Amino acid sequence: MEIISANQILTGESMTFDILKALEFHRETELLGFRNNVYSGADLLNAVRAVDSRLASVGFRRGDVVHLRCDYSLLGVASIIAIYSAGGIVVPHVRSDNDQRKRELISEIRNITLILADYEFLEVTRNIGQGEETTRSPLIDSLRASENPGLILFTSGTTGEPKGVIHNFELLLSKFAGGPESLKPFRSISILMFDHWGGLNTLFHSLFSGGFLMMITDRKPDSVAAEIERHKLDLLPASPSFLNLFLLKGSFQNYDLSSLRWITYGAEPMPEATLNRLNQLLPGLKFKQTYGLIEIGVLSTVSESDESTLVKLGGNGYEIRIVDDMLEIKAKTSMLGYLNAESPFTPDGYFKTGDVVEQHGEFVRILGRRSNLIITGGEKVYPSEIESEILDCEWVEDVRVYGLPHPLLGNVVAAQIQTNIVKEHAILRGEIRAHCLSRLSKFKVPMHIEFTNQSLINDRLKKERK
Repeated sequence: MEIISANQILTGESMTFDILKALEFHRETELLGFRNNVYSGADLLNAVRAVDSRLASVGFRRGDVVHLRCDYSLLGVASIIAIYSAGGIVVPHVRSDNDQRKRELISEIRNITLILADYEFLEVTRNIGQGEETTRSPLIDSLRASENPGLILFTSGTTGEPKGVIHNFELLLSKFAGGPESLKPFRSISILMFDHWGGLNTLFHSLFSGGFLMMITDRKPDSVAAEIERHKLDLLPASPSFLNLFLLKGSFQNYDLSSLRWITYGAEPMPEATLNRLNQLLPGLKFKQTYGLIEIGVLSTVSESDESTLVKLGGNGYEIRIVDDMLEIKAKTSMLGYLNAESPFTPDGYFKTGDVVEQHGEFVRILGRRSNLIITGGEKVYPSEIESEILDCEWVEDVRVYGLPHPLLGNVVAAQIQTNIVKEHAILRGEIRAHCLSRLSKFKVPMHIEFTNQSLINDRLKKERK
């Protein structure tokens, strides 16, 4: 394989460099913020040169798999761009992630280790015995043969072993091919993670469009609100669980968030009660539901209205169909396959998402993952429907609905409710059941209810994410 020398990626000799052209176009534009610093396109280009030089010092070769262990920072973003632009295969992996199996999988395929801490290189090494052009993965071998840059991301592994998702990185970025003229720039914040496509999609949209992304590592609601106030951000991309926590903490009221124009939400079903509260508290803001999966990228979406959880999915390069209430998607940005699992595609190329949906004309309502479906006495129950109704009780701060094994019914509906109200739990259980009975079928009413004053946000996200 050809060795990439320092600065080749900035002289037009690399395989693909459209992102570098975008940064050159935005040389004088403030693109990134981190802690007390703001960086322009020129600053980012200089950081890309620094990363390219360090990679060249360990004999970086086009097609090398680079294990990038870091989080949002100037050098972290520059590293992804440098590896992509020089035709490498990057595996971003946040330093706080302690999943041992994921580390083992990465160690089997990486050629180079690049570990960063904010502004510094902690380690840049070529791994002994990993210089060969072949690996244990035929998909990686085919990616190298095509001379396309690659991206490997990992599922959360909450329902089993984490799966390595192998992408042609250039295909993922092709959605930004129109450049600054076709993309709306936003002033946004990095709520979504650095090693998930949702976070990287936000990052690259910002870089290609000439927007501004405030990079953060502290995602507590008040910290996020303070950054929105300080930098006059106009877009908040978040999960419904985070937005519910934002409501609970009073962050919307305690900070000047008048600069906000858009809130986008995804990663899990949005409870209608939470969306209603947001609309009441923040009249005039636009709310947009997003939809994406680590295996296929982020689709274009159109919400029926700011108050509705109905959404139209698709856009250029995506085909949608519903089979047995399950969403299936064919996408030109689909992954090549899994590093360590069988292909999830149908014979005609559709990805089985695992999401159950209701169809309403050209719109759908996403009910949740089939794996979270509760079967009780032969009846189907989707947790998101019950969670939305329980959240409508004013003293409920958050709720997680799940199935509890039962010897006769198979499962019964159970609910864990977050509240700080001082009241007998027996009385609260009665109020919840009465509230649910007035709105839901009897078999959907929780039979088991427990209370906590601890945040449920992590449990809710683990339940929804793959």
